[in-house]
Amino acid sequence: MKRLVLAVVVVVLSVAAVAFTRALMLDAPVEPPEPPLRFTTDADAVAKKLAALVRCRTVSAPGLREDAQFDALYQTLAESFPRLYAAAKLERPGGALLFTLEGSDAALAPLVLMAHHDVVPVEAGTESQWAHDPWSGELADGFVWGRGTMDDKGSLVAVFQAVEDALASGWKPKRTLLLVSGHDEESGGSGARAAAELLRSRGVKPFAVFDEGMIVSQGVIPGVQPQVAMVGVSEKGFLTLELSAKGEGGHSSMPPRQTATGVVAAAITRLEASPFPNRLDTPTGQMLDALGPYLPFGARLAVANQWLLSGALMSKLGSTPSGAASLHTTVAATVFNGSVKDNVLPQRASALVNFRILPGETIESVTARVKSVVNDPRVEVKPAASLQSEPSPVSRVDGPGYALLRKAIRQSFPDAVIAPALVMGATDARAFAPLSDQVFRFVPATLGPSDVPRLHGTDERASVESLAQMVSFYRALLADAE
Repeated sequence: MKRLVLAVVVVVLSVAAVAFTRALMLDAPVEPPEPPLRFTTDADAVAKKLAALVRCRTVSAPGLREDAQFDALYQTLAESFPRLYAAAKLERPGGALLFTLEGSDAALAPLVLMAHHDVVPVEAGTESQWAHDPWSGELADGFVWGRGTMDDKGSLVAVFQAVEDALASGWKPKRTLLLVSGHDEESGGSGARAAAELLRSRGVKPFAVFDEGMIVSQGVIPGVQPQVAMVGVSEKGFLTLELSAKGEGGHSSMPPRQTATGVVAAAITRLEASPFPNRLDTPTGQMLDALGPYLPFGARLAVANQWLLSGALMSKLGSTPSGAASLHTTVAATVFNGSVKDNVLPQRASALVNFRILPGETIESVTARVKSVVNDPRVEVKPAASLQSEPSPVSRVDGPGYALLRKAIRQSFPDAVIAPALVMGATDARAFAPLSDQVFRFVPATLGPSDVPRLHGTDERASVESLAQMVSFYRALLADAE
């Protein structure tokens, strides 16, 4: 018995020694610095152009879309970027904007830069909570204020201004440049899909595709001191299923043991009690590997020894809604319908459940699992009449597109840690995944904890200084893409 105890102690100590050694050896990679950005722009002029676009209420939401507002935006764009409009061919597939600036070397695959120009509405009744009118595009305190400044008109102006400045300097691209701006990203992205389909029909295979998505965070990731430039290499899929059940109906004074509403509610309860399994073989795992050297020792120990501590790592990361969402397919019951009156038994009850699908799973596999977990023949499970999309493929981080993006990030944010990441929401970039394995989602802007709630929220704003830096970032991207 003593020998057995001694052997166990030796094994435990050996494993602990290996684990601690691996954590201590988890060092940040040392890379030679990139030269600083060499481009400048007129920050105030860029800010005024963004302000003018904000004043165009290009809301894409059912019942709120105004064609006149979109027309005003298109006119403003043409007036703001005359060199781009003169040099590029403009097409309107599906309502989106597709600019083609022909390169001198037809053998080079084109570069695609994307940004959408529609916005979400301002929630009714919250307008007075804004420091500045959400549609004013007011310039104050070093910011442009208003809906769309962060998502995504700021990116649109930065990309267009980078091209405008480059053309003014005499730049002529060797590699064809394609600019795509969707008109309905916030309500489905049909414009981007039409643009991608048009390019596919022409046999276009982009060198790389860059769209909105992740940002440079400062103080957002607990325990990580440096800035973190998170590059979205994939995005989750989207599915809404309707769960429904039928009942006899009648007066509520003589109910059955379980009403149709109760049947559906029980099904939802079973779904919520059986979450999808956590996984680290995803971009979230890649992100943790990149951040490992910068984490506190306890977290670094877990990252360096996932063979031993993956369960503890996922438990810690999954303790918050945002962290949990990065680890598995999420389940969110959002809409419930039952009887028309409180004393009438429902003849039919239904619920809508939204799923954000982790890469590696599919709409088919998620639907099959839901039916298995519900396990009730009285419950019908079918797709709701809404958008569906599979998770996008995970883009390679060993390809030339990622290398180009990394160089521009290191020039713009020399102290930032660059980490692949998973985009939780949906972007227009997903439409281009069939055309290229180099599709990345990144906005070259720094956001802190107080900035994140402004996205789709109150007091959305963009820093004038950050806008100028974004323009310089895209100038560098264009120069190095040659």
